[in-house]
Amino acid sequence: MGYDLVGAEADYPEWQGPPRRTLVICTQQRSGSTLLGEAAFFAGGLGCPLEYFHRGFRPDFAARWKATDLPTYVAAVHRHRTDPSGTFALKLFWRDIVDLVRECAPDEFAGLSSSTSAPMPSRMHRKIFSTISALVPNPTFVLLGRRDQIGQAVSHYRAGETRSWRKFAEGAGGGEPSHDFHLIFRILAAIQLSNAHWVDFLRANDVSYHALSYEDLTQSYESTLARFFAVVGRPDARIPPPRLHKQADRHSETLMRQFIADAREMMRR
Repeated sequence: MGYDLVGAEADYPEWQGPPRRTLVICTQQRSGSTLLGEAAFFAGGLGCPLEYFHRGFRPDFAARWKATDLPTYVAAVHRHRTDPSGTFALKLFWRDIVDLVRECAPDEFAGLSSSTSAPMPSRMHRKIFSTISALVPNPTFVLLGRRDQIGQAVSHYRAGETRSWRKFAEGAGGGEPSHDFHLIFRILAAIQLSNAHWVDFLRANDVSYHALSYEDLTQSYESTLARFFAVVGRPDARIPPPRLHKQADRHSETLMRQFIADAREMMRR
């Protein structure tokens, strides 16, 4: 079943011109970005944060809006996904940033990849921001991460193997993957690298941002959202009940224990 916020029924009345403001959620997969994005959408006045520039989401949007290149796609995203208050919201993974700037200026960013080591020179981060600035007018940045990065890596591994990225009903889900230390380790390394790039990007561009954690969002949902809504200019926003169900379970804990045990064994060698 498709995700309802991706469909045409979630489009806003057509907005003319660039958004008045952009809510940019800088994050990674399995950091609670869907939970936060849905809360923003259902609260109203904060757009509909989705991965509009992610290689997995963009093709369907582009096909529906008949956007054949990046400029027409950006215009279509702003037109259909800017809410009546003039707010456009999106989620960005670091790999999306890399894909975007390579598409915008392929010669200038030819050597950049999602695996480029950190730290990068500050001038590179400033150049990246300058390149994407037209896509995110008047941005407000939110940095959403997860303190338990091993749990995040395991969650990413399970979701990727089962192709189950969201859970809206108890009991949903299919067969479970067996432990794969090397794949989980590569995912964990990518998480840590992307975290470093996001922090460096925000600091290099001297922009203020609001930091949120997956743990605070899931453990103190209402109070965390109340603070978030106040920071982004909606202190009166209604806090909607979450639709998502937590996917972590005993199998997640088993995979985490196996990963930690394998890592300790490798360190002893």
